[in-house]
This record gives sequence, C-alpha cells and structure tokens, in this order.
Amino acid sequence: MPVVNHMKLHLPLGQALTTLAWGMLEFESAYRAAGQWDIAAATLKRAARYLIKCHIVASDTALENQFVAQVDHAYWGRPEQQPERADIVGEAVSAMIAISFVLSKNGVQSDWPLAQQLQARARQLLAFAKAAPGTWAPPYGKNAYPSSAYQDELTLAQLWMCRLDMATSSTTALSAICLEAVN
Repeated sequence: MPVVNHMKLHLPLGQALTTLAWGMLEFESAYRAAGQWDIAAATLKRAARYLIKCHIVASDTALENQFVAQVDHAYWGRPEQQPERADIVGEAVSAMIAISFVLSKNGVQSDWPLAQQLQARARQLLAFAKAAPGTWAPPYGKNAYPSSAYQDELTLAQLWMCRLDMATSSTTALSAICLEAVN
C-alpha cells in the first residue's frame, strides 16, 4: 500500500515562482514575442491561488497569521498547527509580490483584483515573518529541503516589498522596508 503524503515543499516552490515571475518582468518583450507570456502568467495565476489558500488565517496583527508550511508523512497532526517560520513565509511573500506584478500587466491572464489581494496578503505575511524569525524544521524526521538560515529569504521578501512600495507610492523617499532591506 503506497504512503499517502501531503507534502508541501514551499521553499523550492516559492523560489521557482519568484524566479519565473522575475524573469517575465525582466524579459517581458521576449516572453511576448515567443507567445509564452499568457501561458506563463496562467501558471503563476494558478500558483497564486494556491499560495492564498495556504495563508489560512489572514490578519493585520502579525502573530495571528497562519501559513501552512511543509508537511510530510512523519507528522500526523493538522498542518495549520505546525510552527511556521520566516524562511518559508519569506519565500511566499517574494512569490506573491512578483506574481502580482505579472498579473498587473496587460494580457489574457491580467487580473488586477487578484494582484491586489496578493499584495495585501504579502504585507500581512511579511509582518508575520519578521515577528516569527527562524528556519522551519519538521517536528519529526528529515527535512526534504532544509534551510540553514532565514535571513536570505526574509531579505528577498523585503526587497520585493520595497519594489512594490516604490511602484505604488507617490513619494520618492525610500520606505522603511526599503531601508531595512538594504541594512
């Protein structure tokens, strides 16, 4: 009888989604010329909906947020009762913001309401990641994609938030999150 897992590998998922979205933003004309913009945007849109579903408790109070982290067959409790940490949540924040930029562009998959929802949830999750520093580890067993530190994921999330603040702010001054990211 096969083992039924509900494994959620958010570190590589978040990194892959951020990289795809970032590439689309940097090389938009190439994606469009190759006829791949809408196909890649559809992939990101599906992933965005998944990330939103993983953010099972959304709150403007940092520590009230819950994000379903990696879960494997060595843990038989509820996924939402596992401790979340800044490394996994930081990857999700980066992916959410990068995807929101893609979905804000013109195209068949353009979806401004979803982009705004991603941005709002990314803000909530970034506050949560800063309030719950550390790296995620499974309660039992071995981590499939271990993280040795959380600062890199948190810094990348802050840089994406800085980019969002710069794109949506009417002032030219750097936001507090931008200053925090570069220091």
